[in-house]
Amino acid sequence: MRCISIVIFFIVFSHTISYGQKSSYQQLIDTAIKFSGHFIYSRPITIVNFDKEQMLSYWQVMKDTWKNPIDTLIILEIIDNNKSIDSTEWTDAELKKYLLVKSDSITLKYIIKKLKLNNQSEIAFYKELLNKFYDPKVCNKGICRFSRPMFDRSKKYAIIQYDIRDCYNEGNGSLKLLMNTKNGWSEIGNILEWRVRLAG
Repeated sequence: MRCISIVIFFIVFSHTISYGQKSSYQQLIDTAIKFSGHFIYSRPITIVNFDKEQMLSYWQVMKDTWKNPIDTLIILEIIDNNKSIDSTEWTDAELKKYLLVKSDSITLKYIIKKLKLNNQSEIAFYKELLNKFYDPKVCNKGICRFSRPMFDRSKKYAIIQYDIRDCYNEGNGSLKLLMNTKNGWSEIGNILEWRVRLAG
């Protein structure tokens, strides 16, 4: 009887830890991925802009504006700890508020199902949004890319890269630094930002 009790306790304990880790990861995603658009590529960024010199120069300028300034060693540790980037595609369960774009394609049926639309005015709004999405004259489709979180060894800190480009490859992006506190994940600030504009 005691043996059975120990086994049951172990199963429940393991499930609790697993759920806690999953919940923490989801909370990190919810905190980091916020923008005013609707579309996100399902395939995450896997080539991250880890330019050490630019990052450290930017950090020197911006560190005094952060509520929780950190040592540069943390940033360097995250870079060293992420030689290969997680390429697992984003899922609708992870990004509940956004529409996932696969192979530059998206359908109204998918949008209605995911967002559980039943109001005709809402459906009309997304129909118009899709018309602009597929309009060849519209260069900026408003599709964002995000990397999967990249952690330091302790998993107390994480970096997520954001990037948005138009058909001319113009756009902007940033590397966002987050910290896990007793109240959950919170954003510290950007450790690098960039803007891409074509000369002319």
